[in-house]
Amino acid sequence: MDCDIVCLPSYREGTSLTLIEAAAYGRAIVTSDAPGCHDFLKHNVEGLVVPAKQMEPLLEALKKLIEDPKLLKDFGRRGTMPNAPIAKMFSSANTSNSIPVRCQASLLDAPSP
Repeated sequence: MDCDIVCLPSYREGTSLTLIEAAAYGRAIVTSDAPGCHDFLKHNVEGLVVPAKQMEPLLEALKKLIEDPKLLKDFGRRGTMPNAPIAKMFSSANTSNSIPVRCQASLLDAPSP
């Protein structure tokens, strides 16, 4: 991934694969406070969260990261740490524990042959 900042100014989003991948690659993130965007990102810890549909805060957040290379690198590094919200959400222990539960629920809901 050849970039320093990933910006997703969405006003309506599901769980964003773009932001998950950005965090996995250690990129600083600027996103909106729309559900799905800010769910696994702490403002001023792994990136910046701005109000949806507002251009000025978005521009200020991008400017802040562009003008502060240390902060830019810190946000990217923090997103890849084991205690980061995204790492916890998608850890192998968390996903491996949820798969059997989901499979069992699907089997119980399946129609009889």
